[in-house]
Amino acid sequence: MAMRFMNGLSSIMNALGSPSALKIIVETLGFQHLDLDVTVPRVAIFRDAIVDLFDMELGPRFNSKARAGLSAIMNYVGGAFIYIRREYAGRIRIINSSWRTANNKADDEGFKEEEVKAEGQEEGQQHSQPEARQTGEDIHKAKSVEKPRETSGKISTQVQVPRTFSEMFLFNAAVMGFGNSMWMHLVLEQFDNMVTNVANSYRLQEECDVLSLVLAQYEGEIILVEFKAVMLASLRSLVPKDWDSAHEVAWNWFWENVERMLRSQMGKPAAQQKALEHMIMCLTEDNLIYLRREIYKRFFTLAPAGQDHFKQSTTRLYWIADKVMEMTTEMYRVPKKLVEDISALGLRHVGYGIPTEFFAPFVSAAVDAVKSIDPEELAQEAFRWSLTLVSKILVRTILEGSTIVMKAINTNDAKQLKKAISVSPRGKRASELLNITVGTQSISPLYWAIESGSLNTAKAMLEDLLVIRADRDNYYYGCDQLFLRHPEIIHKLNSDAPNLLPTLLDGLIWRSRLIYNGQRRVNYYVKHLVQDSEGYFNSALGWIVEGQDPKIICHDVVVLFSDMLWSGLAGHSFLLGRCYFLFSLAVFITGQSVLPQLHQDPASQSDAERIGIFACRIFIYVFSMGQLLISQVRCLIGDCREGNIVRLFGCLPFPQYLTSMMQVGNLALMLCLLILCTQDPIFHCMGKGEGPLFTQHCGQEQSEVYATVSMAAMLLYWALLLDLTIFSMQISAFTLVCGRVLSELGLFVGSLIFLIITFSSSISALNHTCSDFTNIPVGALSLMEISLGMFPSEHFDEIQQEVAVLLTVSLFIIVVIIFLLNLLVAQLNGAYGAVYDDMVGYARLTRGSIIVTALEGISTKRWHKYLETLRFEERLEFNEGDVGLAGGIQVTEPANEHPTTVENIRRFGGSTSPAMPWPADDHEKHGDEAEDKLDRLEKIILRATKKMSGKKRGTNQGSSMASGVSQQSGGSSQASSRLRRHRVALAAVTPALLALARKSSSGGAAQADFLKVLRRKRASLEEAEAAASGLRVAGHLSGVRGYSSAIVASSKGRKWQLALQLFDEMLECGLRPTASAFAACEAACDEGGQPALAARVRESAGADGLRPKVAPGKVALQEASSGVLYSKGALCTRFRQKDAAPERLTEAAELLRSGGHFEETLSYTTALRNCEHGHHWEWALSLLDEMPARKVEQDVVTYNVAIAACGRAQQWERSLLLLEGMPRVSIDPDFETYQAASLACSRNNEWEKALSFLAIAQSLKVANAESWHIGMMACASAGAWEATLEMLDCAGSDGSPKDVSRDLMCYGVALYACMEAGRWPLCLSLLERMRREEVEADQVALACATQACRDGRNADAADDIVSEMRLKKMNFNIAEVLNEATVAVDFPEVRSPVPIGALRPMAQKEVSLYKWIRQRATPGDVSSVIQVIEEFAEERSWLKIQGEQKKELLEASLRPEDRIVEFGCYVGYSSMVMAKKLRELGGHGSVTTCEVDAANAYVARGVLQFAGVEGEVQVRVGCACDWVATGQLGTIDFLLLDHRGTIYHEDLHAAEPSLSEDAVVFADNVLYPGAPLFLHYIDVQGYEIEIHELKEFKRPDLDDWVVKCRPPPAAERKEMPESTPAEFRRLSAEVDAISWRSQEQKVDWVAFQERLKPVFYAWKEEKGL
Repeated sequence: MAMRFMNGLSSIMNALGSPSALKIIVETLGFQHLDLDVTVPRVAIFRDAIVDLFDMELGPRFNSKARAGLSAIMNYVGGAFIYIRREYAGRIRIINSSWRTANNKADDEGFKEEEVKAEGQEEGQQHSQPEARQTGEDIHKAKSVEKPRETSGKISTQVQVPRTFSEMFLFNAAVMGFGNSMWMHLVLEQFDNMVTNVANSYRLQEECDVLSLVLAQYEGEIILVEFKAVMLASLRSLVPKDWDSAHEVAWNWFWENVERMLRSQMGKPAAQQKALEHMIMCLTEDNLIYLRREIYKRFFTLAPAGQDHFKQSTTRLYWIADKVMEMTTEMYRVPKKLVEDISALGLRHVGYGIPTEFFAPFVSAAVDAVKSIDPEELAQEAFRWSLTLVSKILVRTILEGSTIVMKAINTNDAKQLKKAISVSPRGKRASELLNITVGTQSISPLYWAIESGSLNTAKAMLEDLLVIRADRDNYYYGCDQLFLRHPEIIHKLNSDAPNLLPTLLDGLIWRSRLIYNGQRRVNYYVKHLVQDSEGYFNSALGWIVEGQDPKIICHDVVVLFSDMLWSGLAGHSFLLGRCYFLFSLAVFITGQSVLPQLHQDPASQSDAERIGIFACRIFIYVFSMGQLLISQVRCLIGDCREGNIVRLFGCLPFPQYLTSMMQVGNLALMLCLLILCTQDPIFHCMGKGEGPLFTQHCGQEQSEVYATVSMAAMLLYWALLLDLTIFSMQISAFTLVCGRVLSELGLFVGSLIFLIITFSSSISALNHTCSDFTNIPVGALSLMEISLGMFPSEHFDEIQQEVAVLLTVSLFIIVVIIFLLNLLVAQLNGAYGAVYDDMVGYARLTRGSIIVTALEGISTKRWHKYLETLRFEERLEFNEGDVGLAGGIQVTEPANEHPTTVENIRRFGGSTSPAMPWPADDHEKHGDEAEDKLDRLEKIILRATKKMSGKKRGTNQGSSMASGVSQQSGGSSQASSRLRRHRVALAAVTPALLALARKSSSGGAAQADFLKVLRRKRASLEEAEAAASGLRVAGHLSGVRGYSSAIVASSKGRKWQLALQLFDEMLECGLRPTASAFAACEAACDEGGQPALAARVRESAGADGLRPKVAPGKVALQEASSGVLYSKGALCTRFRQKDAAPERLTEAAELLRSGGHFEETLSYTTALRNCEHGHHWEWALSLLDEMPARKVEQDVVTYNVAIAACGRAQQWERSLLLLEGMPRVSIDPDFETYQAASLACSRNNEWEKALSFLAIAQSLKVANAESWHIGMMACASAGAWEATLEMLDCAGSDGSPKDVSRDLMCYGVALYACMEAGRWPLCLSLLERMRREEVEADQVALACATQACRDGRNADAADDIVSEMRLKKMNFNIAEVLNEATVAVDFPEVRSPVPIGALRPMAQKEVSLYKWIRQRATPGDVSSVIQVIEEFAEERSWLKIQGEQKKELLEASLRPEDRIVEFGCYVGYSSMVMAKKLRELGGHGSVTTCEVDAANAYVARGVLQFAGVEGEVQVRVGCACDWVATGQLGTIDFLLLDHRGTIYHEDLHAAEPSLSEDAVVFADNVLYPGAPLFLHYIDVQGYEIEIHELKEFKRPDLDDWVVKCRPPPAAERKEMPESTPAEFRRLSAEVDAISWRSQEQKVDWVAFQERLKPVFYAWKEEKGL
């Protein structure tokens, strides 16, 4: 639709210079818009939108005159549309309806709907196939009726029962006396096209022009009024019920227009043709060369952009110019044929992507070039008119054929193609990929993509066609459409795009995801590979064999159907054909080797034996040799007739059939048998008449020749039997391997002969007495015997007597026996290894050629009988009870042969109408990353800003600031300044942004988005200025509050120029800045290095009495010159900077002390955490030491952090000293203490000490899996691979913590240790052990093993592992995988070093989130991290977090000094939200979160560290109830339940003793997934309950409950209820079941909620909540 709109607008703009052309175009568009209710208000809206669009895109180039002109054009077009609709809509509707009635056509809409439905049923197999088939036949009949009947010769007067307009017209013409008017037949052929295009004046004019050319070839008289009379009479007869005066007026109006167009050309074409032909015939060669050059010279002058499309050579361009001249004359001679040729040419231009705007300049250039040679006026007019008509047809064809699919093909972008085809109706989706038809011509987008080299889109098209989609009624599979439209698709791909063949073949396979008894179902849809559309044998196998690709022939699909053909037909036929050859061999053996050898004395042979020998030989000479002779003669004659001659060495011709080794063997055997026949001793003896009957012992010479040739023939017989090895692929492959390595043996033999001749000739030149080397032949024979080990050992004594001979022979033995023979072994080994992998494929290619040859001799009856056994018409089941598609073969295969966990059928809900497009596909949605909405908004603003004229305001902000501070008021100059700023803002903001601003002018989402842009430090100054303009347009800068927010945001984004500009505007508007605005402006100046401006702002603030005051929770350093306010978090964050200056850290510590923040343990803990990650161990120890002096209590957490800080800074000895000093201050170490100490030792390669602390933690029973992993990694990092393996062996035993097992994390560390130690055999044994223990290895584990094997030069093992990674579709770039794992082994933000490869399988989505945050969020900015997490959930993968409404409710529920405990940390989102809110409430309070999943806990720690809240949020790994039991969580003021809903009540009961008197329990996910037992528990316990009904985050289709409740007094609390309602217990079990199931497959949560809601709402209503 957008493309059509742009084409229409472009055609209007191009025709502005020609009023007549503009009128035609506007009329045509008006007729096409008759179905739309075009009104004056709508025209005004459309006009304003177009003008605004031009204004936005062109900027200052779109001046007032251009605006007025465009508005006038749009007014004219809109008025014309309204006029045409009012005047002609009724007439056109009458013409169309009566024409359909006259031709027995169905109603237009109903017909189209049936057509779509029929196509949909062809593409998707319906459950009611007979009905679908009937509908398709009806549509076909309707189409056949639509086509007018062709007649020839004289108009027949024998028409009976006229049913269509054509029949009725011929009948009436005969009755009315116009039977001999043959010109009426010419008009009648074009009449349907003219009537159906009555609303398209442009097309109607084209049809009339073509008809005028056709009529010009008629030699008789043409009276158009006669056709009108017959036409009206025919219509009155065919539309008797509806015909009235309105019909009469409409059809008269139509014919008057047609007649006017025809009369304007009557008589002209003949004269124009004669003049044009004369002009072209008179052109000299110089004139032609001049025209060719001048056409393109003028064209490139008129349309310079055309040079980008005419990239061919000059000769090609000249050829195009010649074709243009030829087409202008052909249009007059054969107009109908040329119209078809032009339509085909236009469809090819669709594929070329040529813009239609170039045709008009090209025509003008050609016409001007012709005028420049001064032809006669009539010839010029003829050339112009003909070429214009050609261009019109071309443009129309291109516009009608330019689908979005073809546009996408031109880009060769698979994503663009998917977007283009996604809007197609599901019933026509396949046809739009396979066929575009304009008139009688069609083009295949798929073939065009292949031929034009757009293989990316071609692959995407094949994948889309061969994806099985399904709704509730139909299955849609484009396999049938593909092979019906392109039955030779295999041949096309094999010759032009062999890389796409695997894609096509893969699409013919469906594999079940479900496994039964170790087997899975597989459907192979091979019908169209076995049979063609007429039911005969398909040539697909022959085409595949022609490709000679051993990989393709071994594809599962090809193997299946070729083996099926072999076992069903070809194998038996081939074996029967070879049985005769076997019988001939048996006869030959009997006559040559068996019967003659029965007696040692030939004279003792009996008469019967001699007769048997003679009979065998006669059979061989007549039947075997005769058959071979006939076969050779046929092949020779056939090749000679067809010209299949091949030249050997470029000169010797021989027939092509002899390129086959089998045929060469047959020829050799025939020649041997022919020689045997001529030299047979029996015939020789019979001629002499000697000896007994049929004797063969009457001459010795013939017997010797005969025996030698007989031996050769016997060898050939056996060699020709090698094709029987094709019955076994292994034997056949072995035979082919032997043949492939014979060349290496030949090289060896050639080298051996060369050396023998060399050394024998050399030895012969010596003076010696050795009899074995007397001359060259004798010496060569002796050397051959030495080489073969046949030389007599006693002859060596003679050689030893001659030193020279001995040395020469010794050298020969060294070269041949030691060097050359071992070289042969090496060559054979290398050749074998190179060809073996493909030998099975070549064996299958040989079998395939035999199958093709054998099936050519199969009778049609036998073939069809075999097809019946395949039962391709029966529909195959996908899974039990799911009857699917026909046309395939179903087999079962072992489940581990092709593992698959993805459902190959894409199923969709919603409407099942074939006219509806498919909904958005989750597979494609997740595969393509959606662009960030805010980034798109910023890009739009930036593009508009760059097009602004004038000087940037950012260069004179200093002077503006000075004037703004000094002048607080103003008159008309201030008003004009404000007006000017608003105009600039309007020019900078796009219409989309304006709509957004107007939509939320009350301060909604748009204001927040603009302020986000201002706050972003990475945003450029231009982007920030555009965002400020958006705030102005939306009205957000109309008051003090709006300006203050913008100034503060600009200050945070480090845009001091913009902050000062906004401050200046605020003063110009007469608004008094607030203290926050002064402070932000002052801070911006300091950050931007503008101390003078900062001082001026402070002076202005002091003069107004607005000096900022110290806010609660914040301090101000009065002596500092900046006056910037710092929060506790900002000051603590300074300690995280590794390269922070000591003065800056000292200042931060002083500000924290003077601000009263260092009065509680939590603040010191926060500062210590930051010291740890900034490697400031001295500050950590200093802060820890000053705590007692400031009367702040030290606790185990502060010591743990200090120990970790020393360990991270490579000060592990100080870590141990702190650990030893803890008892002196009465602090008992906990498991995190030993873990921190172990980690400190691990970082410094002190693995023995790390293990000792692990042992202490284990003895105290405080060690856990995290501690164990730290110990293993310590050993691995220090190279202690033996200790690492010992820890692996102990994992899961009594000597390890109870939550430790030999999981992927332990194996990953062990493989890493062995890789670093170069122990590749241990890596392989570890992988084997993982398989035995059913631990699935991830890509990092396999990469470690691969690298170890490569380092150990075990390439075979490394290649095997890489193949396994490829099979599992892992990243097999080993260096990349190991680099990623190594970088992430020790997260700077994570306390414990853990390989990321161990985390990815357990938390793949969460690890991706962590990487996403590091790439897009600002370090230390918790708001930025929260926003990026929400963006990830929206754009990449949904997360179960408390966003949107839940987030607002959570923030509103917190109090300033809440001690918060969260059960269920996940990725730390809600923890960061609560920490951020506590900061805003004064910086007090604390957050402790528990997470049972260690992998998620690691990710959460990394996220919290990155956000800069690690000192305010403590992450505890383990079960919530266990942590409650330890008492380390302390008193709880706010308990957030966000883990497993079915155990909320248990963990709440465990935590009740720790709840404070005014504690709040905040329970999420009560309805989704559900916590029924929790509702019952809080009701029985007497909690005060509030239920908030909210929508789930980014899931508007799912409802959820957030329950806020307050516990009763401690004295009134009860024990855990002994019984719960059965309904709640059942629902709780269902919640657990569906939750576990959702981790492995998609579940319907909406349907589950529908079962859950009635019970929950009934409970709520019962309790009166």
